[in-house]
Amino acid sequence: MTVGKTVFTLTATALAIAVCAAAPNIYTSNLPRASVSAAKNSVYTEHVTASGEISAREKTYVSSNVPIVAKRALVTSGESVCAGQALIEVDREATCKRILENGDLTALEMLGGASYEDAVALIPTEIASDISGVVERVSVSDGEFYAAGQTLVTISGSDGVFVTVNVSERDISSVRVGQSAVVTGASFPDKAFSGVVEEIASGAVKEFSGTAQQTVIPVKIRLSEVGTEVRTGCTATAEIATSKAREVRVIPYDAIANDENGEYVYVFKDGFSIKKYIETGKDLPEGAELVGGISAEETLLCPAEGLSDKAPVLLRREAL
Repeated sequence: MTVGKTVFTLTATALAIAVCAAAPNIYTSNLPRASVSAAKNSVYTEHVTASGEISAREKTYVSSNVPIVAKRALVTSGESVCAGQALIEVDREATCKRILENGDLTALEMLGGASYEDAVALIPTEIASDISGVVERVSVSDGEFYAAGQTLVTISGSDGVFVTVNVSERDISSVRVGQSAVVTGASFPDKAFSGVVEEIASGAVKEFSGTAQQTVIPVKIRLSEVGTEVRTGCTATAEIATSKAREVRVIPYDAIANDENGEYVYVFKDGFSIKKYIETGKDLPEGAELVGGISAEETLLCPAEGLSDKAPVLLRREAL
């Protein structure tokens, strides 16, 4: 054998060895890669979402049974008050002087005395609240005169706060009195309050959203243990639980694909992706409810895009 043939033979052999060594890498580099996942247990409750306004069942319109001059208001709108708490400080001398200046003998008789001294002694020093609740409106100004029975302060009772939401006619059939609800609102963004459906209106009303009109049914939800953040007149959103909580299995959306035969996933078995048709239920924030098609022990491949049935697949490093 000549030197040239020897060199050629050695070169060809080395090249063949290099190709054989690189072949696995060339092969695997063309394989699809996937992450692994599994169906996860979650708790699901069907619910209806609707928006409305916070109101108070019990409103007290605080007034005085005799004419008064208000010295100053002791509370402000939105403030929580207790039964018996002073709301208005009365200027007794100014009140009696105003009554005498007006020649209001009826007012003097109401005070129980005909003399200036008697009248001053019987004028109240303050006007107090009869109930606990939240001040909705203060209707007095310092130094102003107010007739007997005129509303001075409006208070929403703390024991009767509720939300009236407008439920779409499409959803009202699943709403029942006694169902629980969770209420949130822009005026209390970091909190949620529980409530119970107390009343469903017997008739529907028309509601406009922009130029669109829809038919809705007012539903009243009583709130419990509300804080000062919950103010009457503010808007709120309620999620009404229309079914009992149940446990469901959830799979990620990117594990699901579909064809003319329905929805399917790929499961990992002995280095291969195996196609399996599934049945899904509710769409949830974290994925789709898995009703049937694969067992809890099977390993899902994600994403389904790019995979084939009974084809080799490589697991991504984070999946190992």
